[in-house]
Amino acid sequence: MKNLKIFHLTLLLLLVLNIYGQEYFEGEIIYEIEYEPINPNIPKEYLENEFGKSFNAYIKEDRYAMIYHGNGLKGWMKTIVRLDLGYSYTEFEKSDTIAKT
Repeated sequence: MKNLKIFHLTLLLLLVLNIYGQEYFEGEIIYEIEYEPINPNIPKEYLENEFGKSFNAYIKEDRYAMIYHGNGLKGWMKTIVRLDLGYSYTEFEKSDTIAKT
């Protein structure tokens, strides 16, 4: 009888924890980028310099941000996507303009 009570309490606890579990990922992901140019006039080194060899993604439930570590004419690029509102912002390090799309 005691084992049956422990089993039922354990089962109930597992069900309750499952109901309140998180249904999405929140956190940071670091991506490494390798380029294979399709156009022979655009060298791989140019793409690596302009867009970077990596980017970080910061993810929340209804939004995420990506920061590309480029060293080109405009520097790094940050894109913030608002899934809940249906638009995104793009910002460059060496530009005073933030574009909303």
